[in-house]
Amino acid sequence: MSLESTNILPKSTKIERVINIIEWLGYIAFENDLDIPKFRKSYFWNGDKDFKSFVGIELYICENKGIISINTRTRAGRSYWDLQQQNKTIQTLKDFFGGSFTTDEGKNILFQDDETEPTLLESGLYLQKWQYHNDVRRLQVLRMNAQIAGAPNPTGIPWMDDMNAKIIFNNLHIPYLVGVWEKYLKSTFVVLLKCSSEREKSFKKILNKIKILPQYMETLSQNGETVEWILAEWLSFQRPKSIIDNFQMIDGTIEIQSALMKPTPNQTESLLDRIDHIIEIRNGISHAGIVDTNISDSVINECIEDFIEAADRIYHCLGDYYHLHLREDY
Repeated sequence: MSLESTNILPKSTKIERVINIIEWLGYIAFENDLDIPKFRKSYFWNGDKDFKSFVGIELYICENKGIISINTRTRAGRSYWDLQQQNKTIQTLKDFFGGSFTTDEGKNILFQDDETEPTLLESGLYLQKWQYHNDVRRLQVLRMNAQIAGAPNPTGIPWMDDMNAKIIFNNLHIPYLVGVWEKYLKSTFVVLLKCSSEREKSFKKILNKIKILPQYMETLSQNGETVEWILAEWLSFQRPKSIIDNFQMIDGTIEIQSALMKPTPNQTESLLDRIDHIIEIRNGISHAGIVDTNISDSVINECIEDFIEAADRIYHCLGDYYHLHLREDY
């Protein structure tokens, strides 16, 4: 469910001043559409670099017959801070220019929120898990809607299976699946590093591992990335062993390995070994164009479920370790 508001400003208000205030509040213009006689300019606010904003805020400036109105909207899934920013925007416009505003709560009534402010760690871990859920869901939507000709299962005849469109299609899912897995673990690592009480010790361990030259790090920092993201870019987050080693540079007692060592239901292999095997298939596809003729519909579905299960286990492992109340309403 979205939350929407409208500020109506006095007739004497200058549009240039309104734009200055909107941009001062951190909104970025993303669309320009001149529709005479109604002026319209679109903005968006997103604070997700600090893991606070989940969906951001849409803002539209309209002018019709000399009257300026500003509309804001947040979508379902908004964070505590998204709503705080929306209220701040509404109230700031009222304080600077006067006029009136309406929200879904009523006239001149700000949005009410009973949610307790979460910690940055809780918010950051949830945001990464939610984005991962959406990334995997995108692949599931593709599978539901794509109509690919070909036998659903391998025949065992190499030259036929190698040219089976459905098997080729299934193979192409794996690099994407591994890519979003890597993105999830890397961004989760950044969250933990940002929130660590011993960041300097972790920095030293990481720098000793990656051997990055200080002058190169200075060059990278000029691009506006935080040091945590720069360091994470130099680490591998594909294979479970590398992921475990990376997280232990933040805290040596995090037990991700134990969470991944248990087999999945109806499987004798541990989840760690199954993920490792999928990474091998991915490397063959990405680096040598090798098609694995065993990747039937059922096998790719198992691969997707393995990655979902692995991410869930890591998410809950971190929640238990840090004694967090983690959200799961993805």
